[in-house]
Amino acid sequence: MKSNRSGNEVKNQVLVWVEDGEKTVGNFFSYETLIFSYEVNEDDERSLMFSRKYDYSKTTITYRNQALEQISGAKVTSGDVKNWIETGEAVFWGNAVKVRLESEC
Repeated sequence: MKSNRSGNEVKNQVLVWVEDGEKTVGNFFSYETLIFSYEVNEDDERSLMFSRKYDYSKTTITYRNQALEQISGAKVTSGDVKNWIETGEAVFWGNAVKVRLESEC
């Protein structure tokens, strides 16, 4: 993630991708706390799970939205995130994404 002010990489705000052949997972961490996990399985089904700390701080929100913009291909606001959680769905790059909060697991 990059600072909106300086353009420099920021510490402790990281989007990590892992592929295991059956699925691709992107996990966004603010410091060591998981904020969200985005998964695409081998059937191209997509899901986005937010942790309870998804809106922990202004810094978390700023870089969470930046990471989601990379994944979704569109500008993302806090209102978008709240709407996705309320409706249980989003659309990224024309693909349906199932959305849920951690407690709904």
